[in-house]
Amino acid sequence: IIDTVSIGGSNILRAFKKFDKSYRLNGNVAFISQYFGAVNYCHWLLDILPRVGLLEKCGYDLDKIDYFIFNNYKSKFQKDSLNRLGIEKDRIITSGEYPEIRAQKLLVPSLHMHPGNSGSPWVAQFLQDKFLESQSSKKRRIYINRMGVDKRRVINEMELIDMLEKKFGFENITMHEHDVFEQAKIANEAEIIVGPHGAALTNIVFCRPGTKFVEIFSPVYGTWTYFITARMAELDYHNFIGEDFDNSLSVFDTQKYPNSYFGQKDIMVNIPKLESLLEKIIY
Repeated sequence: IIDTVSIGGSNILRAFKKFDKSYRLNGNVAFISQYFGAVNYCHWLLDILPRVGLLEKCGYDLDKIDYFIFNNYKSKFQKDSLNRLGIEKDRIITSGEYPEIRAQKLLVPSLHMHPGNSGSPWVAQFLQDKFLESQSSKKRRIYINRMGVDKRRVINEMELIDMLEKKFGFENITMHEHDVFEQAKIANEAEIIVGPHGAALTNIVFCRPGTKFVEIFSPVYGTWTYFITARMAELDYHNFIGEDFDNSLSVFDTQKYPNSYFGQKDIMVNIPKLESLLEKIIY
């Protein structure tokens, strides 16, 4: 159980026979905090919030839980989403501030750990029920950009956006400029979403079944996270691999090119090749 309820360092915790500085809490305490749940939008939506959903599925009334333990409570998307779930600030304890906690009764929902989860369909339904006002019938074509970030940027993104707008009528969207409810609405209104791998793509969980989704990777990095998410939401998933735009560059040569290391390298999109793929998918 130590591995299940710890956000890290479980081997060290086993060495302790007692915790002299434990923060004691009376009543029912739900432990939601987990390893990746601190600041990342993807892990918050796909790992943290589903654990709250599990409590509801098991019959627990969230209003009757005295405290909830989360990694932290800083980002606007965290505050907005917990407010929507009816979890007020005065019932939130952060494990960053109180790493040692002793509870009268501890509720520990199972982990829905990214990226090795099975993509449970109920998670998509739970998130849609909580964050969508209604299902849309619109057919927007959305490109989710990586503007304002410092890794996995599309280095020819302006040329890419120009092609998407003129050829296919796409809208260029910077998701982090919108709150979680607006992001959910944008994704739900889409008939197709295209974008480079990144946390903003988590919003595909709000898409309608059958929505087309094209995820762009660099040739040195890939993950099944959004393939699983797309399957969970019953989407039509496609991936597109970018070009190796500097063959002399080691993916670990961080001094020569700061964003070149594994998982961080920027992306060069072969625009004619992507255009060809989209013609097959859309028409």
